[in-house]
Amino acid sequence: MSRLRLFALGLGLFALAACSHGLQLENGERPVQPITRISFLFAEGQNDIVVNAPAQPDATPGPAQLPSPAASPTALPTAAPTPSQPTQAPTDRPATPTQPTTAPAQVTGEATPTAEPTPLPDVDIAAITANETAKSLVIPASEVDPGLEIIDEESDPSDFLSEEIMAQSGLQSFFVSGSTRQPSGGVGSGRPVQLVQRLFVHANAEGASRMFEELVDSAAPTFAIAALGFFRQFYPDLEPGTRTSDQFTLADQNRLIEVRIDPNMAPEERELGPGDPHIYYLILRQGRVSAIFELVYLSAQDPGVVTVLGERLINRIPSDLAES
Repeated sequence: MSRLRLFALGLGLFALAACSHGLQLENGERPVQPITRISFLFAEGQNDIVVNAPAQPDATPGPAQLPSPAASPTALPTAAPTPSQPTQAPTDRPATPTQPTTAPAQVTGEATPTAEPTPLPDVDIAAITANETAKSLVIPASEVDPGLEIIDEESDPSDFLSEEIMAQSGLQSFFVSGSTRQPSGGVGSGRPVQLVQRLFVHANAEGASRMFEELVDSAAPTFAIAALGFFRQFYPDLEPGTRTSDQFTLADQNRLIEVRIDPNMAPEERELGPGDPHIYYLILRQGRVSAIFELVYLSAQDPGVVTVLGERLINRIPSDLAES
């Protein structure tokens, strides 16, 4: 299981360290900060994705990067540190003795909702693991690229999601599949060297939409930061940039995120070949199904090449799951 969690960081990419082959460079504006904003290639003026990469990756650019992001996907929901506000409000109120009746009433009124969190349903991880619905939706790696070979697969969500997000999204089935390809010679610049598919089936469309937002806001940035930690082993001075779009209609909810890596090194000196590595995250929600595809290329790709995966997924979803 831990092997698969580290796979997204570069298990398949370790084999690429000695490879050098001709790939196209992409010219264009580069951001001046790690993981910053650019307008996306689908349309101008889209909302930008902002990923504030922590200082650790820059400070420790090496193999030490790999263990830290591995634990991140297990704790996707990270937006719960709000007890500080209720404690501040009561301490401010007693400082105003002229309103002895109004202040205590407000304090007790504010404390009640925070003291009564909505109980979450119990999560039956064994039932989720045994449910093979998500597995049936996985796109065979050979259909994406004949050279892709499956490295590992997993249906137990325990190492990838917290029980809180499982409960909030009504998760019923989960499957992750990772595959990789060894580039050879100077061919295949438009072929993926790594593909990870993560698929989720939920009790209802609302739960799937909740997971979609989690994948966009937390999972994709976590995976991107982890991937950058891997690439910094080869390119310590790399400059990454991200751009995003939802201006395409594949599913009920759509998002495509591109992470572009400028190695800041002469093409002939690049260990992974002369191209600029690109990572794409295609995130979809159709009916009761949510998914995130992670594709690693060693050159830029046309968005249509990436989004065709979404079309294949939609065609595999049965009608009872696809209905919104």
